[in-house]
Amino acid sequence: MPVSWFNFWRFCLVSKSLKTGLVVTFLMVVSVQGQIYKSSNDVPSLRRVILKSAILPGLGQYSIGKSGTGKLFTLTEVSLFLILYQSVMISHSTENRFKTFAADHAGINPSGKEAQYFVDIGNYNCFKNYNEEQQRFRNPSNVYPPDEGYDWEWDTETNREKFRTIRIKRDAVRKITRFTIGGIVLNHIVSSIHALYLHRKTYGVSKASVVPTLNLVTGEFGFQLTYAF
Repeated sequence: MPVSWFNFWRFCLVSKSLKTGLVVTFLMVVSVQGQIYKSSNDVPSLRRVILKSAILPGLGQYSIGKSGTGKLFTLTEVSLFLILYQSVMISHSTENRFKTFAADHAGINPSGKEAQYFVDIGNYNCFKNYNEEQQRFRNPSNVYPPDEGYDWEWDTETNREKFRTIRIKRDAVRKITRFTIGGIVLNHIVSSIHALYLHRKTYGVSKASVVPTLNLVTGEFGFQLTYAF
C-alpha cells in the first residue's frame, strides 16, 4: 500500500508565480519517502534526481545519464526565460511610451493612476465626455472627481487612437509574460515527473506512479504522485 502520497488539484497552467510551481514540486519531492532499487550501491538517489530537475529542468535527467532529454528540458528553460525577459522589457518600455504620449497629447498626469484610467482615456476624447456618459448610464461610482488630476482632453482623434493602439500592444505583451511564467512552472514540474519516470525505468522503482488528474467542474489540471515501499 502507498505510505506517502501528494495530490495537487490546485495547479493551473497560467500560474501567477514561478515560486508557486517550485514549492509544489518541492512538496512532491518531500512526499517521496524512500527508494526501491535493483542495486543499492551506485544508484543516484530518487529524491536528489527529482529535486535537481525541480531546481533546473534537465539536471535530474543528466544525473541518470539521459543527456538527450536533459538538454531538451534545459534548452526549453533557457528559451522561456529569454522570452520572459524580453516580454518584461517590452512591456515596461511600451507602458512608459504610452504614458508619455498621453501626457504630451492629452495633458494627463500619469502618476498614481490605475490601469482602468488609461483604458478610459483611450476610449473618450475628454474627461467631460466620459463623466457625462457614466452619469447617463447611472454609474456614479465610475465618475472621475474634478480638480484631482484626472482631467484629460486629446488634441486630435488620431492621437487618441494611436495611444489606444500602443496600450493594447502593452496588454498583449503582458499576456505573453503570464503565459511564459506558466510555461516555466510547467517545465519544472514536467521535468521532475519525467526524472522520476526515468529513474523508475532505469533502476526498477516499480512502486512509484504519477497519474494526471482533471477536475471536470473547475477545469483544473494536476497530478497525483503515489510512492510505496
